[in-house]
Amino acid sequence: MCGVNGKWSSHNQSCTLVDCGSLPSPSHGTVLSMATTHGSTSTITCNTGYILHGSNTSICDQSGLWSSTGQKCTSVDCGTPIAPSNGNVASNSTSYGSVSTVSCNNGYFVKGNYTRVCGNNQGWTNENTTCLPIDSTILSAIIPGCLNHGWNIAVNLTFLRSSFPNYGDEMQIYLGNASCQGSERRGFLVYDNNFYECMTRKKVSANLNIFENQMVLIFDPETSAASNAFNSTIDLHCNVVDKNIVTSVSTNQLHSDANSISISVFIDPLFRVALPSNPLHAHIGDTVYVKVSSPIRDPEIKLLLKSCYIRPALEKDSRLDSALIQNGCEVESSIHMISISAHEIQFMFQNYAPGALREGMNVICDVAYCNSQELTLDCNQTCKRMLAPVLVG
Repeated sequence: MCGVNGKWSSHNQSCTLVDCGSLPSPSHGTVLSMATTHGSTSTITCNTGYILHGSNTSICDQSGLWSSTGQKCTSVDCGTPIAPSNGNVASNSTSYGSVSTVSCNNGYFVKGNYTRVCGNNQGWTNENTTCLPIDSTILSAIIPGCLNHGWNIAVNLTFLRSSFPNYGDEMQIYLGNASCQGSERRGFLVYDNNFYECMTRKKVSANLNIFENQMVLIFDPETSAASNAFNSTIDLHCNVVDKNIVTSVSTNQLHSDANSISISVFIDPLFRVALPSNPLHAHIGDTVYVKVSSPIRDPEIKLLLKSCYIRPALEKDSRLDSALIQNGCEVESSIHMISISAHEIQFMFQNYAPGALREGMNVICDVAYCNSQELTLDCNQTCKRMLAPVLVG
């Protein structure tokens, strides 16, 4: 103030720079600041394994206070790891740096990295690891096939190695026994062994030779911790037709094996109500429905019905047979083919065999298999009537 003496009452004022002082570091964190004066910025960070709560910067304002304070660093927690479908995850902790291990249920294998690590971003690594079905994956790699003399199988090794990366080249693949390991050709393992090698088994059904074997795949991990070892076995079947054989099957064959052709007899057109068998009993004039079927569903094989007839149950003399179908033809108007497919044939007839009334009867059919792609007359279910002699002159 200007006094009566002509002088200012105070004249030694000065201006000093605003200083906010050091910003306190949070526990498990640090503050980086080049200065603490007005307008200065401090940066707050947390140690590895900790996450910051609050602003990561603070500015010294005109009042001499930091604009943001009270930051905290808390330990990272990734939470419970999510198990893949058809698998499990084991982990002793969910904090930063913890390791969890992925395993798969029986019948499945780990595709991807089997370990996950809790990262600084509060997330688990390798969350795209999945559990894939072993058998269907392996089946995708196997191209089965056979010829008349032997096997013609190819295994896609490139696909298997990419599908099972944890196993590297530690895969053993063989046909039947460990000595039949095939030969590698351009990324494929090829098996062209004949049917008398590699422990191939043979069964016969009608005129069909059924060759059976197993493809065995053994997967050993590169390290004991990489993945669990497992084996997989794939059943292989090859059906080879012998055209020179025709087999008879009867309704009294009660103890047939799984590959046998069967004859089933019914009293209704829907083929639901079976006629009591062994032997069959039907009255004269009854309508009987017959189904001849094969359990073999190979699309390259078809069933042929050559002939069918009724025989009294206690008789072995074929002269007492009553014909139903001959050479694929219905022998009279009361007999009708209902349905013909590759593996099942249905027909109906009216019972007219008086000799079968007392002791019952059996329906007997002569059947054969044929290659479905063969279009000759002998390999089609058609009527092949014998031509009558023609008199000339």
